[in-house]
Amino acid sequence: LRWNIQWHLLDAMFYAVGKKMTVPFADSREARLILDQIAAVIQKGVSSQQLQKTPHLVLLERKFYNKELKLLMARWQLLYLRSKRLPAVEDKHLLSYLVNGPLKDKQASQAVSIKLSDDYMKMLNLSHDLLSNFIPHVLSKINRVSYGILSKQDLKQALETDPNISLTRRLAAVP
Repeated sequence: LRWNIQWHLLDAMFYAVGKKMTVPFADSREARLILDQIAAVIQKGVSSQQLQKTPHLVLLERKFYNKELKLLMARWQLLYLRSKRLPAVEDKHLLSYLVNGPLKDKQASQAVSIKLSDDYMKMLNLSHDLLSNFIPHVLSKINRVSYGILSKQDLKQALETDPNISLTRRLAAVP
C-alpha cells in the first residue's frame, strides 16, 4: 500500500507527459479531468520555464509547484484515498490537510483526526509528506549524466527547438 500511494502520485506526472495512465482510474471522468488540469498546468510551467521536459519532466522552480500543482496533486491523491474506502470527511478538510499538514489548519486537523482511524491517518500523513517534500524533490532531479551522445529522439527534439544547432552538438557529445 505504501508504494501504491507514491506510484499513484507519480502517475499523474507520467500522464501529463505521455497521456498514459497506469493506475486503475481510466474509467473515472473525475480522474481524467484532474489529470488534464495537471497536464495543462505542466504545459503552462514549461512555457514559463518553471518546468522543463528535456531529458524528462524536471521541476525548476519549487514555488511553481507549491502555487500551481500541489493542490491539483492533492485532489488526485484524494481520489486514491477515497478508493481505499476513506471514511466520510469533507473534501475541503482532507485537501487542506494534504496541502497544509496538521499544523496550519487546526479545524481540518481536528475534523480529520476525529473521523479517521490510525491506518487512515498514516495514509493521510504519508500523502502529505509525499506532496510537500518527496514529489517536488524527485521532480527536481535530472536523470542524466552531463555528457554522452544524443539519442535520435533527443536530436529530433533539439532540432525542432533550435534548427541551427551546431554540428558538434549533433554528432559529438552533450555539453
